[in-house]
Amino acid sequence: MITEATIQSIIDSLRAGKTPQVDPEDIPCFSAEALVNSPVIRQEHLAQILENLTEDDIPALERAITSLRLNDQAWIGFKIVTDPEACMRPDDQSFDMGPSEDDVSTLFFANEGKDIVASRPWNKRDRKQMLDVTRGPSMHVDQFEGVTWCSVPLFTTQRVVLYGAGEVSVFLARYADDCGFTSLVIDDDEAFLTEERFPLSERVFVDADWSNLDDVVTLDEDDYCCVVTRGHVHDTDALVHAVKSDAFYVGMMGNPGKNAGVIDDSVARGCSREDFERIHAPIGVAIADKTPAEIAISIIAELIDVRGKARKETAAQVAEMIAAGKD
Repeated sequence: MITEATIQSIIDSLRAGKTPQVDPEDIPCFSAEALVNSPVIRQEHLAQILENLTEDDIPALERAITSLRLNDQAWIGFKIVTDPEACMRPDDQSFDMGPSEDDVSTLFFANEGKDIVASRPWNKRDRKQMLDVTRGPSMHVDQFEGVTWCSVPLFTTQRVVLYGAGEVSVFLARYADDCGFTSLVIDDDEAFLTEERFPLSERVFVDADWSNLDDVVTLDEDDYCCVVTRGHVHDTDALVHAVKSDAFYVGMMGNPGKNAGVIDDSVARGCSREDFERIHAPIGVAIADKTPAEIAISIIAELIDVRGKARKETAAQVAEMIAAGKD
Protein backbone atom coordinates (compact mmCIF):
# COMPACT_ATOMS: atom_id res chain seq x y z
CA MET A 1 0.00 0.00 0.00
CA ILE A 2 1.22 3.50 -0.76
CA THR A 3 2.12 5.58 2.31
CA GLU A 4 0.93 9.00 3.36
CA ALA A 5 4.55 10.19 3.30
CA THR A 6 4.88 9.28 -0.39
CA ILE A 7 1.68 11.13 -1.31
CA GLN A 8 2.66 14.15 0.80
CA SER A 9 6.06 14.30 -0.91
CA ILE A 10 4.31 14.65 -4.27
CA ILE A 11 2.09 17.43 -2.90
CA ASP A 12 5.08 19.27 -1.41
CA SER A 13 6.97 19.13 -4.71
CA LEU A 14 3.99 20.45 -6.66
CA ARG A 15 3.51 23.33 -4.22
CA ALA A 16 7.19 24.18 -4.61
CA GLY A 17 6.83 24.19 -8.41
CA LYS A 18 9.01 21.12 -8.81
CA THR A 19 8.53 17.82 -10.63
CA PRO A 20 7.96 15.13 -7.96
CA GLN A 21 10.63 12.47 -7.66
CA VAL A 22 9.27 9.14 -6.44
CA ASP A 23 10.87 5.71 -6.36
CA PRO A 24 8.60 3.35 -8.36
CA GLU A 25 8.97 0.79 -5.57
CA ASP A 26 7.06 3.20 -3.30
CA ILE A 27 4.00 2.99 -5.55
CA PRO A 28 3.08 -0.73 -5.62
CA CYS A 29 1.53 -0.87 -9.09
CA PHE A 30 4.81 0.44 -10.56
CA SER A 31 7.09 -1.85 -8.56
CA ALA A 32 9.32 -4.29 -10.41
CA GLU A 33 7.38 -7.20 -8.94
CA ALA A 34 4.02 -5.82 -10.08
CA LEU A 35 5.25 -5.23 -13.62
CA VAL A 36 6.78 -8.66 -14.22
CA ASN A 37 3.75 -9.85 -16.16
CA SER A 38 2.61 -6.51 -17.57
CA PRO A 39 2.77 -6.40 -21.38
CA VAL A 40 2.50 -2.60 -21.48
CA ILE A 41 3.35 -0.72 -18.26
CA ARG A 42 6.96 0.19 -17.46
CA GLN A 43 8.48 2.07 -14.54
CA GLU A 44 9.34 5.01 -16.81
CA HIS A 45 5.61 5.60 -17.25
CA LEU A 46 5.49 6.77 -13.63
CA ALA A 47 8.11 9.43 -14.40
CA GLN A 48 5.99 10.61 -17.34
CA ILE A 49 2.93 10.94 -15.11
CA LEU A 50 4.86 12.87 -12.47
CA GLU A 51 6.18 15.28 -15.12
CA ASN A 52 2.60 16.06 -16.17
CA LEU A 53 1.33 16.88 -12.68
CA THR A 54 0.55 20.43 -11.57
CA GLU A 55 -0.92 22.10 -8.51
CA ASP A 56 -4.32 21.25 -9.98
CA ASP A 57 -3.64 17.64 -9.01
CA ILE A 58 -3.24 18.43 -5.31
CA PRO A 59 -6.99 18.03 -4.49
CA ALA A 60 -6.91 14.42 -5.72
CA LEU A 61 -3.82 13.72 -3.64
CA GLU A 62 -5.26 15.40 -0.54
CA ARG A 63 -8.44 13.37 -0.91
CA ALA A 64 -6.25 10.26 -1.10
CA ILE A 65 -4.56 11.15 2.19
CA THR A 66 -7.96 11.61 3.87
CA SER A 67 -9.08 8.17 2.66
CA LEU A 68 -5.78 6.62 3.73
CA ARG A 69 -6.20 7.97 7.26
CA LEU A 70 -9.79 6.73 7.47
CA ASN A 71 -9.10 3.35 5.82
CA ASP A 72 -11.73 4.17 3.20
CA GLN A 73 -12.11 1.80 0.25
CA ALA A 74 -10.43 4.13 -2.21
CA TRP A 75 -7.57 4.18 -4.69
CA ILE A 76 -5.08 6.38 -6.48
CA GLY A 77 -5.40 5.48 -10.14
CA PHE A 78 -3.09 6.16 -13.06
CA LYS A 79 -3.96 6.76 -16.70
CA ILE A 80 -1.01 5.76 -18.89
CA VAL A 81 -1.12 7.01 -22.47
CA THR A 82 1.23 5.01 -24.65
CA ASP A 83 0.03 6.39 -28.00
CA PRO A 84 -1.78 9.77 -27.89
CA GLU A 85 -3.07 9.48 -31.45
CA ALA A 86 -4.55 6.03 -30.88
CA CYS A 87 -5.96 7.09 -27.50
CA MET A 88 -7.94 9.88 -29.15
CA ARG A 89 -9.02 7.84 -32.17
CA PRO A 90 -12.79 7.14 -32.43
CA ASP A 91 -13.64 3.57 -31.47
CA ASP A 92 -16.55 1.69 -33.01
CA GLN A 93 -15.77 -1.74 -31.58
CA SER A 94 -16.36 -1.24 -27.84
CA PHE A 95 -20.01 -0.35 -27.26
CA ASP A 96 -19.66 2.86 -29.30
CA MET A 97 -17.83 4.66 -26.50
CA GLY A 98 -15.75 6.88 -28.75
CA PRO A 99 -12.25 8.20 -28.01
CA SER A 100 -10.77 9.13 -24.68
CA GLU A 101 -11.43 12.70 -23.58
CA ASP A 102 -7.76 13.46 -23.00
CA ASP A 103 -4.39 12.22 -24.29
CA VAL A 104 -2.20 13.04 -21.28
CA SER A 105 -0.94 10.51 -18.72
CA THR A 106 -2.15 11.47 -15.26
CA LEU A 107 -3.35 10.31 -11.85
CA PHE A 108 -6.76 10.45 -10.20
CA PHE A 109 -8.63 9.50 -7.04
CA ALA A 110 -11.60 7.11 -7.00
CA ASN A 111 -13.50 5.31 -4.24
CA GLU A 112 -16.16 2.70 -3.60
CA GLY A 113 -18.80 5.43 -3.72
CA LYS A 114 -17.78 6.14 -7.35
CA ASP A 115 -16.37 9.56 -6.47
CA ILE A 116 -13.65 10.68 -8.87
CA VAL A 117 -11.26 13.58 -8.32
CA ALA A 118 -8.97 14.41 -11.25
CA SER A 119 -7.46 17.52 -12.81
CA ARG A 120 -7.66 16.29 -16.39
CA PRO A 121 -11.00 16.07 -18.24
CA TRP A 122 -12.67 12.70 -18.61
CA ASN A 123 -15.69 11.31 -20.43
CA LYS A 124 -17.96 8.27 -20.19
CA ARG A 125 -15.30 5.96 -21.60
CA ASP A 126 -12.62 7.24 -19.22
CA ARG A 127 -14.96 7.00 -16.23
CA LYS A 128 -15.71 3.37 -17.06
CA GLN A 129 -12.02 2.55 -17.01
CA MET A 130 -11.25 4.67 -13.95
CA LEU A 131 -13.83 2.76 -11.93
CA ASP A 132 -12.95 -0.56 -13.48
CA VAL A 133 -9.29 -0.37 -12.50
CA THR A 134 -10.12 0.71 -8.96
CA ARG A 135 -13.34 -1.04 -7.97
CA GLY A 136 -12.46 -4.13 -10.04
CA PRO A 137 -12.53 -6.54 -11.77
CA SER A 138 -10.04 -4.66 -14.00
CA MET A 139 -11.03 -6.60 -17.10
CA HIS A 140 -11.06 -3.61 -19.42
CA VAL A 141 -7.86 -1.72 -18.63
CA ASP A 142 -6.40 -2.55 -22.04
CA GLN A 143 -9.67 -2.47 -23.95
CA PHE A 144 -8.75 0.60 -25.99
CA GLU A 145 -5.65 1.26 -28.06
CA GLY A 146 -3.01 3.67 -26.86
CA VAL A 147 -3.93 3.76 -23.18
CA THR A 148 -3.86 1.53 -20.11
CA TRP A 149 -4.66 1.94 -16.43
CA CYS A 150 -3.41 0.81 -13.00
CA SER A 151 -4.08 1.72 -9.36
CA VAL A 152 -2.96 1.33 -5.74
CA PRO A 153 -5.34 0.88 -2.78
CA LEU A 154 -5.57 3.34 0.09
CA PHE A 155 -6.90 0.79 2.58
CA THR A 156 -5.39 -2.06 4.55
CA THR A 157 -5.33 -5.61 3.28
CA GLN A 158 -7.22 -8.07 5.46
CA ARG A 159 -5.46 -11.20 6.67
CA VAL A 160 -6.99 -14.67 6.65
CA VAL A 161 -5.76 -16.64 9.67
CA LEU A 162 -6.04 -20.37 9.06
CA TYR A 163 -5.95 -22.53 12.17
CA GLY A 164 -4.80 -25.83 10.68
CA ALA A 165 -2.76 -26.79 7.63
CA GLY A 166 -5.06 -29.45 6.20
CA GLU A 167 -6.31 -29.81 2.64
CA VAL A 168 -9.04 -27.18 2.91
CA SER A 169 -6.44 -24.67 4.09
CA VAL A 170 -4.21 -25.39 1.08
CA PHE A 171 -6.95 -24.27 -1.28
CA LEU A 172 -8.19 -21.51 1.00
CA ALA A 173 -4.75 -19.90 1.21
CA ARG A 174 -4.52 -19.97 -2.58
CA TYR A 175 -7.96 -18.44 -3.09
CA ALA A 176 -7.33 -15.83 -0.37
CA ASP A 177 -4.32 -14.55 -2.27
CA ASP A 178 -6.29 -14.48 -5.53
CA CYS A 179 -9.00 -12.40 -3.83
CA GLY A 180 -6.78 -9.77 -2.25
CA PHE A 181 -6.22 -11.18 1.24
CA THR A 182 -2.93 -12.12 2.84
CA SER A 183 -2.81 -15.34 4.84
CA LEU A 184 -1.22 -16.87 7.91
CA VAL A 185 -1.38 -20.61 8.56
CA ILE A 186 -0.95 -22.20 12.00
CA ASP A 187 -0.14 -25.84 12.73
CA ASP A 188 2.07 -28.06 14.87
CA ASP A 189 3.18 -30.55 12.21
CA GLU A 190 6.08 -29.72 9.88
CA ALA A 191 4.89 -32.34 7.42
CA PHE A 192 1.75 -30.30 6.71
CA LEU A 193 2.93 -26.74 7.22
CA THR A 194 5.48 -26.58 4.40
CA GLU A 195 6.49 -23.90 1.92
CA GLU A 196 5.44 -26.19 -0.91
CA ARG A 197 1.88 -26.41 0.42
CA PHE A 198 1.66 -22.75 1.43
CA PRO A 199 4.06 -20.78 -0.80
CA LEU A 200 2.18 -17.48 -0.42
CA SER A 201 1.41 -17.63 3.31
CA GLU A 202 3.13 -16.73 6.52
CA ARG A 203 3.58 -19.98 8.45
CA VAL A 204 3.57 -20.25 12.25
CA PHE A 205 4.36 -23.40 14.18
CA VAL A 206 2.83 -24.04 17.60
CA ASP A 207 3.55 -26.65 20.26
CA ALA A 208 1.93 -30.06 19.87
CA ASP A 209 -0.78 -29.18 22.40
CA TRP A 210 -1.22 -25.63 20.96
CA SER A 211 -0.69 -24.24 24.48
CA ASN A 212 1.61 -21.45 23.24
CA LEU A 213 -0.85 -20.09 20.65
CA ASP A 214 -1.27 -16.79 22.54
CA ASP A 215 2.50 -16.33 22.57
CA VAL A 216 3.14 -16.78 18.85
CA VAL A 217 0.08 -15.26 17.13
CA THR A 218 -1.42 -11.82 17.79
CA LEU A 219 -4.69 -10.92 16.10
CA ASP A 220 -6.11 -7.51 15.24
CA GLU A 221 -9.26 -5.95 13.80
CA ASP A 222 -8.24 -6.66 10.20
CA ASP A 223 -8.05 -10.43 10.72
CA TYR A 224 -10.50 -13.02 9.38
CA CYS A 225 -10.09 -16.19 11.46
CA CYS A 226 -10.99 -19.61 10.07
CA VAL A 227 -11.01 -22.56 12.48
CA VAL A 228 -10.24 -25.53 10.25
CA THR A 229 -7.84 -27.63 12.32
CA ARG A 230 -6.92 -31.08 11.06
CA GLY A 231 -9.47 -33.59 12.29
CA HIS A 232 -10.98 -30.80 14.42
CA VAL A 233 -8.52 -31.87 17.14
CA HIS A 234 -7.55 -28.32 18.09
CA ASP A 235 -10.77 -26.48 17.23
CA THR A 236 -11.34 -25.48 20.85
CA ASP A 237 -7.81 -24.09 21.22
CA ALA A 238 -8.24 -22.11 18.01
CA LEU A 239 -11.74 -20.86 18.78
CA VAL A 240 -10.83 -19.62 22.26
CA HIS A 241 -7.86 -17.76 20.79
CA ALA A 242 -9.97 -16.17 18.05
CA VAL A 243 -13.04 -15.09 20.06
CA LYS A 244 -10.95 -13.47 22.79
CA SER A 245 -9.26 -11.26 20.20
CA ASP A 246 -10.29 -8.18 18.23
CA ALA A 247 -10.55 -10.20 14.99
CA PHE A 248 -13.20 -8.85 12.66
CA TYR A 249 -14.46 -12.27 11.56
CA VAL A 250 -14.42 -15.71 13.16
CA GLY A 251 -15.73 -18.83 11.43
CA MET A 252 -15.52 -22.53 12.25
CA MET A 253 -15.83 -25.53 9.97
CA GLY A 254 -17.88 -28.53 11.05
CA ASN A 255 -21.41 -29.82 11.55
CA PRO A 256 -23.72 -28.19 14.13
CA GLY A 257 -23.32 -30.99 16.64
CA LYS A 258 -19.54 -30.84 16.64
CA ASN A 259 -19.53 -27.05 16.71
CA ALA A 260 -21.91 -26.95 19.69
CA GLY A 261 -19.54 -29.22 21.58
CA VAL A 262 -16.55 -26.99 20.77
CA ILE A 263 -18.46 -23.94 22.00
CA ASP A 264 -19.35 -25.75 25.25
CA ASP A 265 -15.68 -26.63 25.74
CA SER A 266 -14.71 -23.01 25.04
CA VAL A 267 -17.17 -21.75 27.66
CA ALA A 268 -15.65 -24.17 30.14
CA ARG A 269 -12.29 -22.52 29.37
CA GLY A 270 -13.46 -19.03 30.25
CA CYS A 271 -15.36 -17.75 27.22
CA SER A 272 -18.89 -16.42 27.57
CA ARG A 273 -21.91 -17.43 25.51
CA GLU A 274 -22.07 -13.86 24.19
CA ASP A 275 -18.60 -14.29 22.67
CA PHE A 276 -20.06 -16.73 20.18
CA GLU A 277 -22.88 -14.59 18.84
CA ARG A 278 -20.59 -13.33 16.10
CA ILE A 279 -19.27 -16.74 15.11
CA HIS A 280 -20.02 -18.06 11.61
CA ALA A 281 -20.59 -21.76 12.23
CA PRO A 282 -20.68 -23.69 10.10
CA ILE A 283 -18.33 -21.49 8.12
CA GLY A 284 -18.95 -20.57 4.49
CA VAL A 285 -21.92 -19.94 2.25
CA ALA A 286 -24.42 -22.76 1.81
CA ILE A 287 -23.50 -24.78 -1.27
CA ALA A 288 -23.50 -28.50 -2.00
CA ASP A 289 -19.77 -28.72 -1.29
CA LYS A 290 -17.93 -32.01 -1.01
CA THR A 291 -14.25 -31.65 -1.84
CA PRO A 292 -11.62 -29.55 0.00
CA ALA A 293 -11.50 -27.18 -2.97
CA GLU A 294 -15.29 -26.74 -2.97
CA ILE A 295 -15.38 -26.17 0.78
CA ALA A 296 -12.63 -23.57 0.42
CA ILE A 297 -14.63 -21.82 -2.31
CA SER A 298 -17.67 -21.62 -0.03
CA ILE A 299 -15.50 -20.13 2.74
CA ILE A 300 -13.75 -17.55 0.58
CA ALA A 301 -17.12 -16.54 -0.84
CA GLU A 302 -18.32 -15.72 2.67
CA LEU A 303 -15.14 -13.82 3.49
CA ILE A 304 -15.52 -11.74 0.32
CA ASP A 305 -19.15 -10.99 1.15
CA VAL A 306 -18.37 -9.96 4.74
CA ARG A 307 -15.44 -7.82 3.61
CA GLY A 308 -17.46 -6.16 0.86
CA LYS A 309 -20.31 -5.22 3.18
CA ALA A 310 -17.87 -3.80 5.73
CA ARG A 311 -16.11 -1.74 3.08
CA LYS A 312 -19.39 -0.28 1.80
CA GLU A 313 -20.34 0.67 5.34
CA THR A 314 -16.98 2.37 5.86
CA ALA A 315 -17.27 4.18 2.51
CA ALA A 316 -20.66 5.57 3.53
CA GLN A 317 -19.31 6.76 6.88
CA VAL A 318 -16.34 8.46 5.22
CA ALA A 319 -18.61 10.16 2.69
CA GLU A 320 -20.68 11.58 5.56
CA MET A 321 -17.55 12.84 7.32
CA ILE A 322 -16.22 14.51 4.18
CA ALA A 323 -19.61 16.09 3.47
CA ALA A 324 -19.55 17.47 7.02
CA GLY A 325 -16.11 18.93 6.45
CA LYS A 326 -14.24 16.52 8.69
CA ASP A 327 -11.15 14.41 7.98
